Amino acid sequence: MSKGYTGVHAAVKFKRGIRPKHNVANGILGELQHNNILLRWRSSLWKLVWLQLLIYTSIYLAISMIYRFALPTELAIKCEKLILWVRINSLQLPLTFLLGFYVSLVVKRGWEQYVKL
Repeated sequence: MSKGYTGVHAAVKFKRGIRPKHNVANGILGELQHNNILLRWRSSLWKLVWLQLLIYTSIYLAISMIYRFALPTELAIKCEKLILWVRINSLQLPLTFLLGFYVSLVVKRGWEQYVKL
Protein backbone atom coordinates (compact mmCIF):
# COMPACT_ATOMS: atom_id res chain seq x y z
CA MET A 1 0.00 0.00 0.00
CA SER A 2 1.29 3.48 -0.75
CA LYS A 3 2.18 5.92 1.99
CA GLY A 4 -0.32 8.69 2.46
CA TYR A 5 -2.08 8.33 -0.90
CA THR A 6 -5.67 7.23 -1.25
CA GLY A 7 -8.02 6.63 -4.14
CA VAL A 8 -6.66 7.60 -7.54
CA HIS A 9 -3.33 8.75 -6.11
CA ALA A 10 -2.63 5.28 -4.67
CA ALA A 11 -2.69 3.76 -8.16
CA VAL A 12 0.17 5.95 -9.35
CA LYS A 13 3.69 5.73 -7.94
CA PHE A 14 5.27 9.10 -7.22
CA LYS A 15 8.85 9.89 -6.28
CA ARG A 16 9.50 10.20 -2.58
CA GLY A 17 8.23 13.49 -1.19
CA ILE A 18 6.61 14.72 -4.43
CA ARG A 19 2.86 15.12 -4.43
CA PRO A 20 0.89 15.84 -7.59
CA LYS A 21 -0.23 19.44 -8.13
CA HIS A 22 -3.47 18.46 -9.83
CA ASN A 23 -5.84 15.57 -9.52
CA VAL A 24 -4.43 12.58 -11.40
CA ALA A 25 -7.95 11.59 -12.47
CA ASN A 26 -7.93 14.52 -14.94
CA GLY A 27 -5.21 12.76 -16.92
CA ILE A 28 -2.77 14.53 -19.21
CA LEU A 29 -5.31 17.11 -20.35
CA GLY A 30 -5.92 18.09 -16.74
CA GLU A 31 -2.22 18.82 -16.41
CA LEU A 32 -1.99 20.73 -19.69
CA GLN A 33 -4.95 23.00 -19.14
CA HIS A 34 -3.08 25.06 -16.57
CA ASN A 35 0.32 25.74 -18.14
CA ASN A 36 0.12 25.87 -21.96
CA ILE A 37 3.00 23.40 -22.32
CA LEU A 38 1.97 22.58 -25.89
CA LEU A 39 2.67 26.13 -26.99
CA ARG A 40 6.01 26.39 -25.17
CA TRP A 41 7.44 23.07 -26.31
CA ARG A 42 10.21 23.63 -28.88
CA SER A 43 9.18 20.70 -31.12
CA SER A 44 5.49 21.19 -30.64
CA LEU A 45 2.93 19.39 -32.73
CA TRP A 46 1.12 22.71 -33.21
CA LYS A 47 4.22 24.23 -34.83
CA LEU A 48 4.24 21.39 -37.36
CA VAL A 49 0.59 21.43 -38.35
CA TRP A 50 -0.68 24.97 -37.72
CA LEU A 51 -0.52 26.03 -41.37
CA GLN A 52 -2.34 22.93 -42.67
CA LEU A 53 -4.90 23.26 -39.88
CA LEU A 54 -5.48 26.92 -40.71
CA ILE A 55 -5.89 26.19 -44.45
CA TYR A 56 -8.25 23.25 -43.83
CA THR A 57 -10.35 25.25 -41.38
CA SER A 58 -10.53 28.24 -43.74
CA ILE A 59 -11.62 26.12 -46.70
CA TYR A 60 -14.17 24.28 -44.55
CA LEU A 61 -15.64 27.54 -43.26
CA ALA A 62 -15.74 29.05 -46.76
CA ILE A 63 -17.58 26.04 -48.20
CA SER A 64 -19.95 25.98 -45.22
CA MET A 65 -20.78 29.68 -45.51
CA ILE A 66 -21.33 29.42 -49.26
CA TYR A 67 -23.58 26.39 -48.81
CA ARG A 68 -25.62 27.92 -45.99
CA PHE A 69 -25.97 31.53 -47.13
CA ALA A 70 -25.02 32.04 -50.79
CA LEU A 71 -26.54 29.10 -52.66
CA PRO A 72 -30.04 29.38 -54.08
CA THR A 73 -32.52 26.70 -53.04
CA GLU A 74 -32.16 24.66 -56.24
CA LEU A 75 -28.37 24.43 -55.94
CA ALA A 76 -28.62 23.63 -52.23
CA ILE A 77 -30.88 20.67 -53.04
CA LYS A 78 -28.45 19.45 -55.71
CA CYS A 79 -25.59 19.82 -53.23
CA GLU A 80 -27.50 17.73 -50.66
CA LYS A 81 -28.08 15.06 -53.30
CA LEU A 82 -24.34 15.05 -54.07
CA ILE A 83 -23.56 14.69 -50.35
CA LEU A 84 -25.94 11.73 -50.06
CA TRP A 85 -24.43 10.11 -53.17
CA VAL A 86 -20.92 10.45 -51.73
CA ARG A 87 -22.05 8.98 -48.37
CA ILE A 88 -23.66 5.98 -50.05
CA ASN A 89 -20.73 5.31 -52.37
CA SER A 90 -18.10 5.80 -49.67
CA LEU A 91 -19.48 2.76 -47.84
CA GLN A 92 -18.34 0.53 -50.69
CA LEU A 93 -14.64 0.98 -49.82
CA PRO A 94 -14.16 0.37 -46.12
CA LEU A 95 -11.54 2.49 -44.41
CA THR A 96 -9.86 -0.50 -42.78
CA PHE A 97 -9.30 -2.05 -46.21
CA LEU A 98 -7.56 1.10 -47.47
CA LEU A 99 -5.54 1.45 -44.27
CA GLY A 100 -4.32 -2.11 -44.74
CA PHE A 101 -2.45 -1.08 -47.89
CA TYR A 102 -0.87 1.85 -46.07
CA VAL A 103 0.23 -0.26 -43.11
CA SER A 104 1.68 -2.94 -45.35
CA LEU A 105 3.64 -0.27 -47.24
CA VAL A 106 5.03 1.19 -43.99
CA VAL A 107 6.00 -2.26 -42.68
CA LYS A 108 7.64 -3.12 -46.02
CA ARG A 109 9.75 0.06 -45.94
CA GLY A 110 10.72 -0.54 -42.32
CA TRP A 111 11.72 -4.13 -43.08
CA GLU A 112 13.80 -2.99 -46.08
CA GLN A 113 15.68 -0.52 -43.86
CA TYR A 114 16.24 -3.23 -41.24
CA VAL A 115 17.64 -5.60 -43.87
CA LYS A 116 20.01 -2.92 -45.18
CA LEU A 117 21.47 -2.43 -41.71
